[in-house]
Amino acid sequence: MTGKRVLILATFVAIFATGCVNPVYVGYDGPCPLRPELEPIPVELQIEIAPHTLQIIAENQLKLKKHVKDLEVLSGCKSD
Repeated sequence: MTGKRVLILATFVAIFATGCVNPVYVGYDGPCPLRPELEPIPVELQIEIAPHTLQIIAENQLKLKKHVKDLEVLSGCKSD
């Protein structure tokens, strides 16, 4: 490959790679979806889970709940 072709190829790769990172906002004017009913994990089952694993599960759940609330704000759907 010539130097010019490499430069052009590198430019295209850079453009397409950064395009995947930029967020795309899509308007939504439909009805707000209901939150799913989640099954609680009884204490008896939580005891069987390693403490470190249980902590990871709890942290992930908090992150997901915050993400859902952020999406509800962005979409105009508010939960009670």
